Amino acid sequence: MSCRLLFLTLAAMLAPTLSADDHDQNTALARLLQTVEDAKSAGDFARAEQLLRDHSADVDSEVARTCADALEIIRRIRLDYSLTPDGLLTKLRKDIPDTTSDDLERWRNDGGLQYRIIDGQVRYFSREPSNLYRFCPEARSRRDEHRSAEQPTSQPKPDFVLTGHLAKLVEVGEAADNAEIFPIKHHVTYTLKVHDHHPLVRAGAQVRCWLPFPQEYRQQKDVRLVSARPDTPTIAPNGSAQRTVYFEQTVEDPSQPVEFSAEFTY
Repeated sequence: MSCRLLFLTLAAMLAPTLSADDHDQNTALARLLQTVEDAKSAGDFARAEQLLRDHSADVDSEVARTCADALEIIRRIRLDYSLTPDGLLTKLRKDIPDTTSDDLERWRNDGGLQYRIIDGQVRYFSREPSNLYRFCPEARSRRDEHRSAEQPTSQPKPDFVLTGHLAKLVEVGEAADNAEIFPIKHHVTYTLKVHDHHPLVRAGAQVRCWLPFPQEYRQQKDVRLVSARPDTPTIAPNGSAQRTVYFEQTVEDPSQPVEFSAEFTY
């Protein structure tokens, strides 16, 4: 789901919780969210955040909860688009030493670089230039030319070669008596920490958390929960549409981090 779609969904989610007498409040909230969205679209994230904080004082109200969710979306956009032009140039020059600011502008205008205008400044997707090399033939060609020129005559053989691995799987599969070949044991740890200073984290608040948990079927078996924190989770039945490990935790000290963890193997 895109951030814009998720943002607009927040307003729709609130409507069923309001009575007919709250129609004016519902209308005012929808107007507020639209103003916030307009500010974001114009690149004025600071104004959008301030508008939302102004309506987040009453932490027990549904309006405040909706505003807190919208603030969290903006925080994540800032994280996703945190790369400055100078930072992107530094990353690109490792692969294309002669990259210039004009290159960035051209690739941005051509749609090769993902970016946002945030508070009047261009900010690129933090994982660039990975997408640039997928969508821009010029950048990919210049990168490959540089790598070819810099490549030594003899290189150590890599530990893993995908084509060789796939060839081995085909060979093993053709000789096997059943459909299951080359088993691999996975060991996974998921950890989720609630953002520090979240306005809804206060003494007595109940925090609910759902972490992913694997299904068990023919190609995925021997699923086992190794550990969990807190240590009394509820695991959804196998076959659930979205199988999860569910936690509840009551906040006693808001200054302490609220954190959940699930470790499992399969």
